[in-house]
Amino acid sequence: MKAFSITKLFWITFGVLFIGSIIWSIIFETIMPLIRANAIDELILNIVGIPVILAGTIIFIRGGWIFFRDVYSLMDTEEIQVNIDIIRAKSDPQTIKQARRKNIILLWQSWKPGLKQLAWGFFLIAVGGMGINLLKILGQDQIF
Repeated sequence: MKAFSITKLFWITFGVLFIGSIIWSIIFETIMPLIRANAIDELILNIVGIPVILAGTIIFIRGGWIFFRDVYSLMDTEEIQVNIDIIRAKSDPQTIKQARRKNIILLWQSWKPGLKQLAWGFFLIAVGGMGINLLKILGQDQIF
């Protein structure tokens, strides 16, 4: 069994405190004032919209992580290194063009998974934000 390191303890503590502060802020700075103001419509929209925004944020961060992980791991592959060597050797223009094209294709393939997650995360953040502000967008005082 692996020993529990102080670094792991630090990151777990940091994560708990960070997530706890976000939940604290949501409850005491958003939900409670809406309950006190008896703004039930806004309360419902926030109860639905805030988790959507948080999910979008998590997906967005994960997408960024995947993007950088895949790009950096791509640089260790033999195929891309061979293409880089061909480009640096300054051989004939057609060979260089083919090597660059292959590298662009490989780069695009490594970008796609991360970019998809970044896009979905952004979409969810936008939908959640619009959901929270639906009354203002529609110019109404009540929905329900």
